[in-house]
Amino acid sequence: MNDTTKRVREQAASSGIDLVEASMTVESMGLDFEVIFAEDITGQEWVCRIPRRKDVYDKIMEEKRILDFISRKQSIFEVPVWQIVSDDLIIYKKLTGKPAVTTDPDTQEPNWVFDPEAVPEAYITSLGQSLAALHNLPLDEASEAGVNVYSAEEVRSTLKSRMNKIKNNYTVDVKLWKQWQTWVNDETYWPKHTVMVHGDLFPGHTLVGDDNRVTGIIDWTEAEGSDPSIDFSAIYMLFGEEGLDKLIEAYRAAGGRTWPKMKEHTIQRLSIQAITIAEFAESSGLEDYRKMAEDMLKGN
Repeated sequence: MNDTTKRVREQAASSGIDLVEASMTVESMGLDFEVIFAEDITGQEWVCRIPRRKDVYDKIMEEKRILDFISRKQSIFEVPVWQIVSDDLIIYKKLTGKPAVTTDPDTQEPNWVFDPEAVPEAYITSLGQSLAALHNLPLDEASEAGVNVYSAEEVRSTLKSRMNKIKNNYTVDVKLWKQWQTWVNDETYWPKHTVMVHGDLFPGHTLVGDDNRVTGIIDWTEAEGSDPSIDFSAIYMLFGEEGLDKLIEAYRAAGGRTWPKMKEHTIQRLSIQAITIAEFAESSGLEDYRKMAEDMLKGN
């Protein structure tokens, strides 16, 4: 037992959760949290999340408010219900299903539950249904629950400011900058509404059952009321236009609100990934990510 697993076991025990040492396994599932899976003496499975950096601590109670709101307002997919919440540890009962993809902690290779070159229709359809349920939650109630909610105008204005800040601090490729400016200033691309978004919806944050249907969604640190395309960009990045087309159609069929240039807008959103990486590098202090952002912004 290393120091981390020992501390987690002791903190769990202080709250009446007796984790079995031999069952504790560590997985690398994201940049913000280290994750330990464990069972207690009754066989109940638990998920233990340990923040990797101080900047993550500040978001913990905000994420709890988001989870409480979403769990109250919809039943299409599961979200975590936290049993233990502190600055350095979150523990909750393991949800149904398993992440669509995890990262091997030793090799850093992805381990998919399905073939990413042939994404099951059940996964895309159920993800579209889950997104429609999430995006149709009432934003006025989300705001009352403490969730940050922005208007469509605020989303565009904030993005313009982010672009300018990056340009002041990094070298940005001329063609990339022109692409950004054309997109952000052309209102025909942009939705006139905002919705409750997950904010970091890559497949590793979706839980799937044996039938490849989405059963739950985890890791809600970035959730807010914002541009709906945010929750579609990872699917485009990983599964291309075909995957994006299918997801938009499933979303529309499930009652999700679309607009004429939703697909084109989502594709453009991928071009600002370097901004997100640069901002993460600044908040986390991780030099590797700053270098990655520099290379992307230069067009390398």
